[in-house]
Amino acid sequence: MSTKEAQNATAVQNPTTQIEINAIVGNQLSVQYTGLPGNRPDTYGNYLVVWRNQNSIPYNDPNPDGFVEITGDTSQGSQVFENITVQPGVTYVVGYAVGPKLSPGQEWGNVCTTCFITTDQKTSYITPELTDLVAATDSVTMNYKLPSGASPKENGAWVGIWQTGNASYDQAPIAANSIQNPSSQGGAAINGVQILIGQIYTVALFTSGWKAGPGGTNVQTAMSCAATITT
Repeated sequence: MSTKEAQNATAVQNPTTQIEINAIVGNQLSVQYTGLPGNRPDTYGNYLVVWRNQNSIPYNDPNPDGFVEITGDTSQGSQVFENITVQPGVTYVVGYAVGPKLSPGQEWGNVCTTCFITTDQKTSYITPELTDLVAATDSVTMNYKLPSGASPKENGAWVGIWQTGNASYDQAPIAANSIQNPSSQGGAAINGVQILIGQIYTVALFTSGWKAGPGGTNVQTAMSCAATITT
């Protein structure tokens, strides 16, 4: 199609998964989490994980310093790492995963949002993003962002699109595509989808679950972020 037929879609909302450190006290680390609407953390295998002396998630390290499964099935809540032995002068990185440990793939490949805690207990956060959406008559392109070290290609990450104001954990998208980029940041595209003027579409990024192919069905539970657009 010609360049003139492509247009920047207007993003009206960009829900994402995020965490916030509530308290760092002695041997406990309290974390507030917020997932996408409809996420069921316990059912979908969400968890929190933490490492000492790291500034980013070591996605293939089998020995974290703390691990806790999310026990509630609401998209927002809090969880406490116990017996972490939080010490001054030590850095920590905390990750929240929207699905269980992976095999094959990076063991912690479903970790999509992180918090880095400095030696003086200041915090900085990374959240997953879908940005720069461009819609054409039969495709949508976008940029994605995940924490440093994540490998979307290795983990079966993918993007899907719905002709509605919300992504869905249950209803199949009208089109989808895998992310073949091993980098934590880059471009993605969905081809072969009819895009109409004046409509609302939602694109979502899944950190794992790509199983498309002849007779294949993608797993829709590891949804990390979304972007709702008008064309």
